[in-house]
Amino acid sequence: MSHIRIATFNLENLFLVATDPDISRTSLKSPEKTRKLAEAIEKISPDIMFVCEIGGIDSLEKFNSEYLQDNYRPSIIEGNSSRGIEIGYLIKKDCGYHCEHYTHRNRPLDFLYPHEIILNEKFKEDNPEAKEEDLPYQSHLLSRDIAELRLYKNDEPARDEAPEFIFLGVHLKSKWDQEGIDEQGRLRRGAEAKLLIQTYKSLKQRWPQTKIFMVGDFNGVVFGPNADPELSQFKELENDSCDILEFLNLPYPKRATYILFTPEGSSPQQLDYLFFPKELGPHVVKEESGIFYYLDENEMPLSLPQNPYQRHPLPSDHYPLVLTLKNFQ
Repeated sequence: MSHIRIATFNLENLFLVATDPDISRTSLKSPEKTRKLAEAIEKISPDIMFVCEIGGIDSLEKFNSEYLQDNYRPSIIEGNSSRGIEIGYLIKKDCGYHCEHYTHRNRPLDFLYPHEIILNEKFKEDNPEAKEEDLPYQSHLLSRDIAELRLYKNDEPARDEAPEFIFLGVHLKSKWDQEGIDEQGRLRRGAEAKLLIQTYKSLKQRWPQTKIFMVGDFNGVVFGPNADPELSQFKELENDSCDILEFLNLPYPKRATYILFTPEGSSPQQLDYLFFPKELGPHVVKEESGIFYYLDENEMPLSLPQNPYQRHPLPSDHYPLVLTLKNFQ
């Protein structure tokens, strides 16, 4: 196979099957919005699509069987979400690769909030014989997971066989600070970004020839004048990896994958990213890559919404990113 089409898409609360109300109070997604999601995915026709904000594997399987003609193999490993929004993949059944999905949900972030560090220190002062495992606060985990998908050429890869591709899909900590302990979730999101980069580097060291992608909803801005400082660490990878919109050199106002509406007005932001190996740059089909815009009844791209009322009918509050690669083997 010398071509592959990759996408990442936040499906905005794709709950199609009722869930435990103690886990999530999210309403089921309407059939109309669900159908529009499916139409967008069918137009994109990805071989591999990372998806997030899914109400579990049952919802993704129902979406695939009832709206996508069962053309994909849904894959979700339950993560750490406190509100039941999972991350995973839609893998086209004829994609030409053997795929294996791995989780990182139990890996510690090596991160505590400042007040937790202070309370741990006080505990150690009061209990000098205490061991690390005795401390009242232990490292937090990822808000969701790092969904690692390995693609192999062979249907039965050898135990130590290097994958052809690895995808690291994430939905990093949101800017919602319900407890008032981490303004806009920056500290936690920064720790999750650090673990993602560590994972990338570790896999790159293990399999130097494997092409590794980082995709998903980063819930922050990586590039440009309004970049979020907690995501500046992605500059460490700038010699190896490139986001598709950065590669296409789009001006920052045209990189919006999400529109934030506030009383002061609208704020277009790129929250979704698709990082790919720079070595694949010559194989990017530029006219088939970038932001996918929703279409009207005449299959013309809809303009970006200017207010919440215009956004409401859209199938998601995010726009998908797409990357087409050809002739790379």
